[in-house]
Amino acid sequence: MGLVHTIGTAIQDVRHGVRVLRKSLGFAAAVVLTVALGVGATTAVFSLVYAVVLRPLPYSGPDRLVNLWSSLPSMGLARANVAAGPYRDWRAQNHVFDEMALVRSIANFNLIGEGEPERLQGARVTASLFRVLGIQPIIGRAFREDEEQIGENRVVLLSHGLWKRRFGQNPEVVGRAINLSGVPHVVIGVMPSDFHYPAREFELWTPLTIDPEEIRVRLGYDYLSVARLKRDKTLEQAQADMNAIAARLALEHPVPDTRQVGIVVSRSDQSDRISRQQRRSSQARQR
Repeated sequence: MGLVHTIGTAIQDVRHGVRVLRKSLGFAAAVVLTVALGVGATTAVFSLVYAVVLRPLPYSGPDRLVNLWSSLPSMGLARANVAAGPYRDWRAQNHVFDEMALVRSIANFNLIGEGEPERLQGARVTASLFRVLGIQPIIGRAFREDEEQIGENRVVLLSHGLWKRRFGQNPEVVGRAINLSGVPHVVIGVMPSDFHYPAREFELWTPLTIDPEEIRVRLGYDYLSVARLKRDKTLEQAQADMNAIAARLALEHPVPDTRQVGIVVSRSDQSDRISRQQRRSSQARQR
């Protein structure tokens, strides 16, 4: 009897809920949409955090990899992307990094020829990126510094997934020209299957070329930057070195909006910060 009574009560509750929803279809739709958006947003945020921060790194010495950001006190920005001018000075004047790299991640390409046209997401990167990360192509080679010059930059590295999907894992693709958005690029190498920098969606990489005028004006915060810390240096020492560089640059470039301090953040610290932000956001939604 107890089980029958329980089932009967449950059926009555369901019927009551259906009647209520029928009377308030707008409210019901809003509730369903709100729940769906909440789940979707949480999934999207976690996917981004996992791709950029939490996913195990296939790189050499990942504990010495750090992210570099700009702090722009005159603009009220504690953390912003990096501009090309200050990056050039940081790289030339620092005493704490083995190497630094710059990445412009917004680069979409249309791959044309040998099948249906395909829209691909790629990144423009300095040749130093692969030395910073301690990783090299499985076939072919990485970029050279001279390929960062306009006219020399029509070369491309393929992801392992793109190589497999589009070119049948044919090693002879190295040295072949492919059409990217109407411009021929020579394939010079294929990256390992676990290389997805800066995120899993990226399937090709081309050399980053920077307009000299952009370096001169020291504006345009369009870049991500990553560096490899020297073995005998700490994060505190790295930050102190970047502060000293910023003080010198402030005297050389006295325009207020160009006074940038390089902020050094380890990947683990960034992971902890994003995790705390997620917890606070989750708690706020619950309240």
